[in-house]
Amino acid sequence: MPYIEGPVRRSSHRSRKSAALPGSAAMNARPASPRNLDCVSASSTGMSITPTILRPCVNRPMRRILHTVRTRITTIRTWSTTVHTWTAPIRTWITSASGTYLWLAALFVTTVALHQMSPQFEREFLLQRSTNIHELSTDPVRVLIVSAFWIDGGTWLPYAVLYTVFHAPAEHWLGTPRWLSVAALAHIGATLISEGVLGWAIHHGHAPQSAANTLDVGVSYALAGIAGVLTYRVPRPWHLPYLAAVLIFYGVPLITGRTFTDLGHLASVLIGLACYPLTRACRPRRYLDKRTSSGVRTPT
Repeated sequence: MPYIEGPVRRSSHRSRKSAALPGSAAMNARPASPRNLDCVSASSTGMSITPTILRPCVNRPMRRILHTVRTRITTIRTWSTTVHTWTAPIRTWITSASGTYLWLAALFVTTVALHQMSPQFEREFLLQRSTNIHELSTDPVRVLIVSAFWIDGGTWLPYAVLYTVFHAPAEHWLGTPRWLSVAALAHIGATLISEGVLGWAIHHGHAPQSAANTLDVGVSYALAGIAGVLTYRVPRPWHLPYLAAVLIFYGVPLITGRTFTDLGHLASVLIGLACYPLTRACRPRRYLDKRTSSGVRTPT
């Protein structure tokens, strides 16, 4: 006998949720997009990329980039502050001896220029700027000035060390005008003394006539004069051993070699020692300043 389905029994409990009507907002609303769904997943599933999905796709990489940039900027600032702190004494040392290091910079430029010249042209070029008898009798002022900006031999680095050891402390101590006065007096005075003796030797037949046109450029006379005047800066009793060392260093070559250049070096030392009156009014200056509690820089 065929089975006949009986009437369906409805539950006495009705659902509290009201059915959505056709055309209502509930029927037309799209399903919510997952928050963690990225652009690639949304595109692969066929889901349209809405502003809600696109905004995290753009914001997350931008936040990572900005964080990386901020970290790099902070690192650079920290490194810059550290370098600035460590190099402050060096910068103060150089700026407080501006004359020394400007002169040294000029010597660097001229030394580089000499390296670009052929040996024959370099010799002719330097001869025109030499403080020899021929050039001194032709244009003394010019050669006395320009000869102090060229180095014979083309080696600059040793002079950078010597300028830092001798010229810079002397400029810190004497001040730029007096330091420059001592250097100029030693350079000019020693040149005139040595070339005068050489002229006397040529005139009396003790030196050849070709010596009147010899090559004579450089800054060694000024350096020797500064080394001499620094005797008054060395604390006692060490100033006497220092002076003895300077006199031996420049005196022995004059005894053994007896060249006009050796005579000029020793004369430069004596001129530096004769500049004692320029040192009497000088108070020892330190190249570093201290800040007071009020923030005003005062020399120590």
